[in-house]
Amino acid sequence: MHSSKYKSLKLALPLICVMVISGSYLYGKLAYEWIPHDEGLLGQSAHRVLNGELPHHDFQEAYTGGLSYLHAASMSAFGVSLYSIRLCLFITALLTIPAWYLIAARFLTPIAAATTSLVCLTWSFPNYLAALPTWYTLALASWTLFALLKYGDSLAWKWLAIAGLLCGISICIKIVGLYPLAATLLCIIFRQLNYQDEQEGTAVDASKSTKLLVAAMGLALVGLVALLIKHHLGINECLMLVLPVAITSILLIHEEGTSAVDLRVFTVRCVKPLLITLGCTAVPILVFLIPYLTHRAVGDFIHGVLILPQQRLWHAEMALPPIFYILPCALSLFCFYKSNRNSNLDDRLLAAGLGIVGSLLFLIAYFIFPGTDFANSVYVWTFHSIRMIVPALCGLLAFQVIKHGKTSNQRYILFVGCAMTSLTSLVQYPYSFGIYFCYIAPIVLITANVLLHAESGTTSRPSPNKTWWATQTLLLVFGVLWLNTSHIRGFGVEHIPTPLARYTQSDEIPRLGLAVHPTDIAEYKFVRTLINSLTADNDSILAFPDCPEVYFLSEKSNPTVVIYDFFATAGMTADETEDYYIGLLDEHQPAVVVLNRVPEFSSRVPVLIPRILSSRYNKSASSPGRQPRFTVYFHDPEF
Repeated sequence: MHSSKYKSLKLALPLICVMVISGSYLYGKLAYEWIPHDEGLLGQSAHRVLNGELPHHDFQEAYTGGLSYLHAASMSAFGVSLYSIRLCLFITALLTIPAWYLIAARFLTPIAAATTSLVCLTWSFPNYLAALPTWYTLALASWTLFALLKYGDSLAWKWLAIAGLLCGISICIKIVGLYPLAATLLCIIFRQLNYQDEQEGTAVDASKSTKLLVAAMGLALVGLVALLIKHHLGINECLMLVLPVAITSILLIHEEGTSAVDLRVFTVRCVKPLLITLGCTAVPILVFLIPYLTHRAVGDFIHGVLILPQQRLWHAEMALPPIFYILPCALSLFCFYKSNRNSNLDDRLLAAGLGIVGSLLFLIAYFIFPGTDFANSVYVWTFHSIRMIVPALCGLLAFQVIKHGKTSNQRYILFVGCAMTSLTSLVQYPYSFGIYFCYIAPIVLITANVLLHAESGTTSRPSPNKTWWATQTLLLVFGVLWLNTSHIRGFGVEHIPTPLARYTQSDEIPRLGLAVHPTDIAEYKFVRTLINSLTADNDSILAFPDCPEVYFLSEKSNPTVVIYDFFATAGMTADETEDYYIGLLDEHQPAVVVLNRVPEFSSRVPVLIPRILSSRYNKSASSPGRQPRFTVYFHDPEF
């Protein structure tokens, strides 16, 4: 009993330390930095829900809608501000860290697992603390990964029920929750292929039908991914998105050939766990659909969740980084893999070389040549080399399974890592900005540890070698010094240091609650003050295109159903776009119009619109700055 308590304490203490360190670190960054339209989208959506509106029915919700309810609850508890929303993300981040730790602790010593958890943290949440839905899907996918590994240990169906519930909640937050659900279903099928029930014996006659069925599943999966990215299907997309999924499919097909399961036996095994998982997935989705059923708005929900997001494929897109970044990544991962498996290789020499070279590069670039092309090259090459690790990692996982003939449980563990990594990496499409890798980085980093230490069980956790410690240290240092200090606007493209001392708060914008750049404070303070001085409580305003933060920070309701205007103007000609904006002006007769001159997604308004605004309003004023972001049109009785 004393031994059991000692082991539990030995496992719990590092986790407690990690939670304290992580909580302090995250809280210190929680109220800093923003992208206005992101925060405005989250704030306005939550506030509209708080006022009784139904996402997709009363306004164009950008995601599934569950997150707006969660943020509305946070506003109800902590007050109506952007900071209240971030508190919700802060709690979520803290609840995610134990998942990383418990997964890593399956394969590593507690201290090593704690280190891995800290690395996962620095490569994820602190890089951009806006409470966007993909952070929540990362949290849910992390716990789904934990549940799938636990299911492999005992085949207890409660873990499938938990995984299904987590995937269902994830889908209610953002439709990309389908990716971990797909990975979960593949893992169930794989486990039923490679699990030999003792009562059935160790070999069963295979049938061609089983081979054809599993092969069809694998090909269908690859085909669906190719169909998803068909509008931007190039070499980079094939390498980074299609290839990892294809490797996962190959592993599934290979396992069928290894296990030789009869179709009837295979079907009987799969039906119940698949039904349990899908049934539990459906529970939160059905609960979420109740308001739509009562309002007869299921059609609005389907349009908003399945049809509207397709417009983002055209208006919110960014290409993946060039393919050559994969070379240092693949070479480093291969050397790391060999050093972990080959005792003849001098691990100390490799670790020393890696540590010395990496430390010198990071420290010299950061402290001696900050802001130079050399420093920026170190930042960009390091980040993208790690980012491009997914296809190489999945390839090594497949090699480990096929070449070394692991036990059925070890093959399952490796497959779980491959499936979750390959499918969750699809969140990087279509908008492959650098921060989107951070939404999957913990899954990737944990999977790398699965690759290296899958042989260890829950009772035998080897101490990682020196190369592992050197690599984790460098990843941690790079995360803290470079990633966590880089402005989100240049993330992964250019290292733009952002000392927190540069940011300021303003009590004159109560709903902001964040410390942002003084230029932003000046702009939004100007717009808010002008709007409030020119309008009564019942007066409407219009702010377009793509500036939902203006409504939220000015404490004015958006009279339209649109939050991002490109949802409405997608596919329109220039004349149709003009008619759209003119229609808004005619319908709502706003007392004040705020024109965003630098929208990030929509095109700039047609040249005729500013002329029409100047003819309808006798005065205008631009926000401060050399390149004003906003022009405010209004009536001045004394003019």
